[in-house]
Amino acid sequence: LKKLTNMLKESELQQKKIQQTREEWISGLSHDLKTPLSTIYGYAVMLNSSDYNWTEDEVRDFYLSIEQNASYMSDLIEDINLTYRIKNNALPMYREEVDINDFIKEVVNQFFRTNVENHHFYTVDVEDNPIFYKIDKKYFKRIIVNLLSNAAKYNLEGTSIGVIVKQGKGCFSIHVQDNGIGMD
Repeated sequence: LKKLTNMLKESELQQKKIQQTREEWISGLSHDLKTPLSTIYGYAVMLNSSDYNWTEDEVRDFYLSIEQNASYMSDLIEDINLTYRIKNNALPMYREEVDINDFIKEVVNQFFRTNVENHHFYTVDVEDNPIFYKIDKKYFKRIIVNLLSNAAKYNLEGTSIGVIVKQGKGCFSIHVQDNGIGMD
């Protein structure tokens, strides 16, 4: 009877943990959807403006950014299906070996190329030698975009935002830093 009671308590704790994880994930997903949506909205407003005659190259760049952000939003919406997997404690990870330097440069450049909300200065500083590591590119990109989005969103125009990749022993670190207003 004591063993069954302990198993029941453990099961209840596990259920609470799963529920909390699900709620945090949904909150994060909602936050993640706002960034590409605001970029799409910003470019749509710019394209609809009669105050300026955009060149063909500018329009093509706007449409490319809209397409990339719409695709990213589509991926995020697909992730909603993961709620059920989280409930069963089975979040699938598809890890593949990538050069972290190249991956971070690509994510950061794409983010800053499509971020029309703020006018900041951006830098990316990576190691000279490749850093190969197995990651789930989709989820790792979401982490980096979330950090960059917060740095851009909560700082004034003209803030310098830097992303630094450092090699460690059997690991690496990514630092997102800015010279903005700071936080508690």
